[in-house]
Amino acid sequence: MEWSLSLALLWFALVSAGCAVCWTPAVRRWSGALRHPLLVAALVAVVVRVVPAMMALPADALVQWDLESYRVVADAVAHRRDVYDLPGRYPYLPVHMYVFVAADWAANATHVPFLFMVKLPAIAADAVIVVLVGRGAAALGRRQDSAALALICALNPLSVLTTGYHGQFDAIPLALTLAAWGVLAFRRSWWALPVAAMLFGLAVADKTWPALLGPVLLWRLAGARARLVFGSVAVLPSIVALALYERLIPGGALHALEVVSSYQGVVGAWGFSELLVRAAGAGGR
Repeated sequence: MEWSLSLALLWFALVSAGCAVCWTPAVRRWSGALRHPLLVAALVAVVVRVVPAMMALPADALVQWDLESYRVVADAVAHRRDVYDLPGRYPYLPVHMYVFVAADWAANATHVPFLFMVKLPAIAADAVIVVLVGRGAAALGRRQDSAALALICALNPLSVLTTGYHGQFDAIPLALTLAAWGVLAFRRSWWALPVAAMLFGLAVADKTWPALLGPVLLWRLAGARARLVFGSVAVLPSIVALALYERLIPGGALHALEVVSSYQGVVGAWGFSELLVRAAGAGGR
């Protein structure tokens, strides 16, 4: 296990170093001269996440709770039990739980470990994000830097840590949100508004935090009618997800809303709360 942990740390250090040099003149010239730079960057993103996704993490790692939760939730859905009866296991709208079920089915069919299968959708989403960043940079007038920016995104150590090591699936709602912004920003066709709204609605249904970015997207719209259409379409994925879950588990839709609306994260585990806990010291308040 010590060897596995050392390998994981070494890989993370190499990825971080690679990200650090991506903005150097030599790498920017090299990446800009590639025939298909965004494809290369997307492939890099997949490789640097697949490697840690296959590594074994320490049994006492905090991320084991999340990884075990994915398996527990998949089993509950497969046996038609209310997922929201499992304390702390799934505080999101009833969408991504079906990805866990699909990963479990694929793992059983292929004999590939479940914990690897369950990370693949988020790894693919990170590759999509890389392409969206590159195309967005080019559309905003940074075409000469778009390849390097895409590589920086591909080698972003925080993203690799979240997706490849931890196995969180935040890359999926982020990819959907970025796609929604790209459609609104760069497409003028009649379908741009409903498609962007649907993409954003799927992002919120998958994991609710993109709702915080809703005002940014609404700000880009001109007029109350456009904002009303966007909001009306954006809520549809969540409504459909809740309706399907209600059909699966009678009373499950209301239970899901209660759990999602009351979720407050894990104090002292992630983000600023961990910094406060450490600053307070042992027994501090």
